[in-house]
Amino acid sequence: KIKALIDEKFLIYDKKTNEERPLSYRDIVLLTPTKKNNLVILEIFKDFQIPVILNDTESYFQRTEVSIILSLLKVIDNPRQDIPLAAVLRSPIVGLDEKQLALIRIQQKNGDFYEVVQHFIKICEASGIEQTAEIKDAYSKLALFMVRLHEWRNTARRSSLVTLIWTIYNDTHFLDYVGGMVAGKQRTANLHALYERAKKYEETNYKGLFQFIRFIEKIQQRDKDLAEPTSFSDDEDAVRVMTIHASKGLEFPVVFLMDLSKRFNLSDTQSKYIFSETFGLGTDYFDVQQRVQYPSLARQALAIEKKKKLLAEEMRKLYVALTRAEQKLFLVGSYKSEEKLWADWQVADGTSGKLLPDYLRLQASSMMKWLGMCLYRHEDAENDHFHKEYRGELTHYPVHFSIQTFREEDLLSYIPVAMEEINESQWKDEIEHMASANVETHEHSLAEEMKLAVALMEAQYPHEAATTTTSYQSVSEIKRLFEDPDESHMLKLDLSDTKRVSRYVEPEFPRPRFMQETVMPNSAEIGTATHFVMQSVDLEKEITAAYVAQLLLELVGDGLLEQAVAEKLDAEQIAKFFETELGQEIQANADRVRREMPFSLLIPASRIFTEIPEDSTDNLLIHGIIDGFIEYDDHIVLYDFKTDFVGDRAPVLPENIVDKYRGQMNLYKKGLETIRQKPVSAAYIALLSNHTNVII
Repeated sequence: KIKALIDEKFLIYDKKTNEERPLSYRDIVLLTPTKKNNLVILEIFKDFQIPVILNDTESYFQRTEVSIILSLLKVIDNPRQDIPLAAVLRSPIVGLDEKQLALIRIQQKNGDFYEVVQHFIKICEASGIEQTAEIKDAYSKLALFMVRLHEWRNTARRSSLVTLIWTIYNDTHFLDYVGGMVAGKQRTANLHALYERAKKYEETNYKGLFQFIRFIEKIQQRDKDLAEPTSFSDDEDAVRVMTIHASKGLEFPVVFLMDLSKRFNLSDTQSKYIFSETFGLGTDYFDVQQRVQYPSLARQALAIEKKKKLLAEEMRKLYVALTRAEQKLFLVGSYKSEEKLWADWQVADGTSGKLLPDYLRLQASSMMKWLGMCLYRHEDAENDHFHKEYRGELTHYPVHFSIQTFREEDLLSYIPVAMEEINESQWKDEIEHMASANVETHEHSLAEEMKLAVALMEAQYPHEAATTTTSYQSVSEIKRLFEDPDESHMLKLDLSDTKRVSRYVEPEFPRPRFMQETVMPNSAEIGTATHFVMQSVDLEKEITAAYVAQLLLELVGDGLLEQAVAEKLDAEQIAKFFETELGQEIQANADRVRREMPFSLLIPASRIFTEIPEDSTDNLLIHGIIDGFIEYDDHIVLYDFKTDFVGDRAPVLPENIVDKYRGQMNLYKKGLETIRQKPVSAAYIALLSNHTNVII
């Protein structure tokens, strides 16, 4: 019925938009008296491919994917358990079918199934059995499983439970498998929940696989279960299933009230003794001499009172359920036959008045009988089995409804027919055969659809390389990429290394502050401090070693520089830079000097990364800070300070320094020319360690 409503685009009134719109799954709710049938509802809805959300369903351990993993854990704990082992072998983890299991058992009729499996593998390896296709397939699967089982048992002994479970997920790809099934999102959430619950279990005083399995078995022995994790958001387009109690305060456009024929639970009125808050205790009368038990008057009276209270509560539940529907209500129940239905309802035919008599309400054994006796008296409840005598005020009551009955064979005709299983080795051949077939449908040819399906399955994402990096990089992060001596081209980065993803960063991170006070400064910190001092000098003054030393004291006093870092700076080295030709030019044009100039540059990603195609429209945003430049009217002189130790005995020789920083300076040059709209006539690398200025 739900599929029919969706397919025919049944219109409902949307209170938010104040207009009609087609019904969607989220507008439908199934109200149930209990959670007992939730798992059945879930499986049936999966068959019909209807998305469904079960609120607080306590059927976690009964889910197929969870049951398989639990069976595997039992086998890892003790492989000589036939039922868990057979379940695992039949499951997708191993993939044997019933015929193969029978073939394995035939080879050795005695002993547990684990011994039989070992014997089967042994005779296959010794060629002691006819090597049919089924035997070979079973052997390959079992051999792999036994190797994995040995590894898993070692992991169980040496590692934690959560490590074992995650190892199973990784080795079997079971998470990926269930994710591709119907309701894969919920199944995946269930497996993740098992991992999380095992993790919480091990946070207690209990440890190990054996204890965890015993814990779950004790829960199941008490007929208890856990709630499934919720994998749907509140706005998910799916049918909701909840109990009547849980629906209090909620309203839905379309409501299916389920299992109305469920008999009331009156067991409290049938015990040998009944308690009453008002009248006390009522028990049966025991004749000790005659050894006979009689129902006493007190017990019968309390039983009637208890029944009235129980039925009153059921009637309140029914009221809640009936008032949850805003626009359409479906009442669902079952009877042995249509004749039984009308016979059950027609007892109200002789009543008068709007309200059902007390005796009929007390005699009812289900909500469906209450509702049926009410509906029977309306003119819409016509039937071919009984002649109606009732002609009271409810006959023409201004409401309309229809009563539809379905036999078992009618319902079976609605069940979707499962697709025939295709052998794993044949499915691709079948698809290719269908793709080449010239079978026409009413809209498109089936061949074209199958070719499209094959193309989609074999398609590769054309921008895979772009997913391994970001569109935002700093110059310092990628400066090592630029070593090409031709300033119009830059060395491209190879993205084929799968270990490198996201942004390309320096191999060392800045030292945390709590370490800076107790550990000697490293070269990177000294370099940063040197840059800071170079930006702090007053270009209008004479810059000597004494001036630089005084500046360092002031920066330390102002808290801008750590004392330990300042002690590592060479004041004479900094001062000697301003004795060079570039240093004197900077001081001579102090009013034209710009320092600490931030910039951003947008360049095609294909110029940086080798695997980005040349025709790609992807761009890379590079940002950085230029140490300084002199801006003349018609050109610019660019400079950048470097604290690398350069010399004959240094790690970096003077002739190699240009290659190291050429690409970085090219980026600075390009960014500056774009921003200032002037050519950069010269770009200098100022090597402070040997007082040399290298022009690029």
